[in-house]
Amino acid sequence: MKQEFSAGVIVYYEEKSSATIQRVYLLLYYRNKYWDFPKGKLENKETYKEAALRELKEETGLALSLKEGFEQTISYFFKDTDGVLVDKTVVYFVGKADTKNVTLSDEHIDFEWLPLQESISQLTYANAKQVLSMADNFINGNDE
Repeated sequence: MKQEFSAGVIVYYEEKSSATIQRVYLLLYYRNKYWDFPKGKLENKETYKEAALRELKEETGLALSLKEGFEQTISYFFKDTDGVLVDKTVVYFVGKADTKNVTLSDEHIDFEWLPLQESISQLTYANAKQVLSMADNFINGNDE
């Protein structure tokens, strides 16, 4: 069995109207036909944070600062294209974007900015839904 280590960012943007602020989250549609957050494998001797920010920039064109205090790890198994079982660990961080202007990499087919409940419905995997709920709770308690 192979092991893989990845890092990703749960990106949000706050849309301000006259009286309210609506938080929306960035979801990417991967070529393998699933919705998830920007993420990717660690390269060389990168830290999880360095990999998360690099992957975010490569996959979306966005650059941001990660919010201190949120770091969630999920692990799962999948079969790669050769049918080999992979034990994958992904560490997620949270970051607030100052723009919704996304430039997709060719790894993705589409993207959407969606409010929390729509994001949870759109995400393909239960572990992603769970980490998004945790991130939203964190932001609600710790955002400026």
